[in-house]
Amino acid sequence: MPEDRRAAYRAYDRVRRHELEIVTRLLEEILPEMRKPRGWSHQPHAGRPGPHRRGRPERFTWEPMAKALGLMHALGWDYRQAEGNLWVASDLRRQIGLEEAPSRMTLWRAERRFSEEWLRELNEKVLAAFKKKSGTLAEEFERSRRTRRASGSTRGGSGGRSDSGGGSPSDSSGSSLSSASAEAKDGA
Repeated sequence: MPEDRRAAYRAYDRVRRHELEIVTRLLEEILPEMRKPRGWSHQPHAGRPGPHRRGRPERFTWEPMAKALGLMHALGWDYRQAEGNLWVASDLRRQIGLEEAPSRMTLWRAERRFSEEWLRELNEKVLAAFKKKSGTLAEEFERSRRTRRASGSTRGGSGGRSDSGGGSPSDSSGSSLSSASAEAKDGA
């Protein structure tokens, strides 16, 4: 491989990691302020409430799954790409609070469990974080997006925008992180 292609890949990889870090940091700031969504257990392996704890125990709590889904939509991954990227990036997985990578079906089911009103509230908070005048996070995210596009690599296994299919209620929040930087420029 020629040296200039290696340098371009290294630059792309650095920008991609920086982008992951920015989105993860944003989600870590916003999610603790959010109310807990209905229908989710707030402890791992809780199962159904009751004296005998019947039912299938949950493997993932709501907060790490919300972070994984936020990353998925912000970076334009489909369910397969999200599964693969979380499987490979164990440091990212640990950072968002997952011990193991969820399957694509687990991600799909988790996305359907979040109510539309909860996703709208998350969307509003993400947009508000990007619209803040002092919000350097939005500027960092936009700069990393421009740098990645300028390097000529928009698809490197995790980069390009792909449609996840199935018009889910979360489409309104799915586009929030990727379109927030554009709206921040309009609002600022």
